[in-house]
Amino acid sequence: MRNRFCFAAYNILMPYPGTALYDRLNREGRLLWDGKWWLHPEYRFNQAAFVPKNMTPDELSDVIWHCRDAWNRPWSIFKRMWDFKTHMSSFTRLALYLAYNPLYAKESYKKQGMLFGRDRKAPAKSAAPASVEA
Repeated sequence: MRNRFCFAAYNILMPYPGTALYDRLNREGRLLWDGKWWLHPEYRFNQAAFVPKNMTPDELSDVIWHCRDAWNRPWSIFKRMWDFKTHMSSFTRLALYLAYNPLYAKESYKKQGMLFGRDRKAPAKSAAPASVEA
């Protein structure tokens, strides 16, 4: 936050098929959801799709969510606004910063835990990311 970027996208590294990362994680047996996270009916947006080396998938998902949540809080937006070389260098830039950040935050909160797929419906349980067994 000390750099006062306009926005930051805190996303988990995703292993896409056909990439070196996917192949390596597959060889190491670290892919979740049978290696097809995008097709799994329980996979949710911003949820780990692999087993990290030094934490659980749930811990990774939680850490990323904590960073995203802290970044998008009104106080964080307010603190980052005070950069006279960028956001405060003109009224137009300040207006764009103040308009865009709340929209970005709203979109981030809306997507968190969202099921993938157009016709998918959330299961009866909570929409919070489900625990994933390796």
